Amino acid sequence: MQSFYNGLTGMFNFSKSLDNVSNNISNMNTPGFKGNDVFLRSLGDGENNYGSQVAGESVRTQAGDIRQTGNDTDMAITGDGYFVLQNTDGDFFYTRAGQFKFDENNQLVDSATGYSVMAIDENGALKKFDVSENKLLPPATTSEVNFFGNLNVNDTNGHESKITVYDARGEKYDLKATFTKAAAPATNSWDVTIKDSLDSTLTSFQIQFGNDSSPLEASSKITKSLTLNGSSQEIIFNIGSAGSLSATTQLPSSGTESTLSSSTKDGHAALGLRSVSFDENGVIEFKYENGDTKEGQQVALALFADPSSLQLTNSGLSTTKSTSKPTIGKPNEKLFGSVQSKSLEMSNVDLTQEFADILIIQRGYQASSRIMSVANDMLEQLYNNTRSR
Repeated sequence: MQSFYNGLTGMFNFSKSLDNVSNNISNMNTPGFKGNDVFLRSLGDGENNYGSQVAGESVRTQAGDIRQTGNDTDMAITGDGYFVLQNTDGDFFYTRAGQFKFDENNQLVDSATGYSVMAIDENGALKKFDVSENKLLPPATTSEVNFFGNLNVNDTNGHESKITVYDARGEKYDLKATFTKAAAPATNSWDVTIKDSLDSTLTSFQIQFGNDSSPLEASSKITKSLTLNGSSQEIIFNIGSAGSLSATTQLPSSGTESTLSSSTKDGHAALGLRSVSFDENGVIEFKYENGDTKEGQQVALALFADPSSLQLTNSGLSTTKSTSKPTIGKPNEKLFGSVQSKSLEMSNVDLTQEFADILIIQRGYQASSRIMSVANDMLEQLYNNTRSR
């Protein structure tokens, strides 16, 4: 009868092992999945043997291969850290699968469960990853206009350069700067007039050049107050630096035409978001329609002293026991690892190993079944011998 029990426990344990292998194989393409191993142990009291049983399962903690996806919000970790998620009840979960997206509330969430991805602030506190305030770049006032090019010393007709500026509300104004050579004896001076689209003068000033054709120190930067749509706005007109020919110059050239142009250093209307990306520190960067960029929140990571103690939930995420608390930190700190954007960590399941385990399980199951068949034949023989007497 003992052999019946031993064979039965063997069949049961190999069946459980096959369950585990089949689960590993079914998740071989699941991002962030960690394969499991089943461990068996012998039963007995030191004198008698009672077969075997499943002792437990162990999680394979090694990282899976990283695959590029091209999705802006996908992230992988090249280190030991885990992403931190939170459900609506406030419970925390942990995952290596950084398959994220922005929901209708502009929060970064896990694509599979909808749980919120957690960010970490400068004080180390966890917060939901929210980009609501960064969907639009607020309008900015133009504070400085830069001029560059040459004012031909022989230009007697004057030169006009177009300027685009913005006020605090993001309103756009098309202005023009007219440069007119001052009359003798001020041969190195130019009268500058700033006009609006209706040809009304907003302000005027004079600039002077030295014998080296660069602006004099007093003319390098001119600050003027312009009234735009009823509001006063200070703008710096940057002519160039004294002793430098890198911006505005007064040089003779063929003909009488000048080539002076202008550009604004800042100022824009409200701008929509074009794209987002994450750097290796898990910091999100917003890129807007005009090419401006802005940094936002930073992804939080969790580090476990014993990753094998994590418990897998039915959603494919991991939880911890109440006695096992993770260390929360930032990417690129200690052993947390860095973040690789537009990528996902795949499963760490090794299909070759799984097939090898299947062969061992099949042989073990057949052998255990054979034990029960032989034991049954022996019992039947015993019964027949007893009945014949």
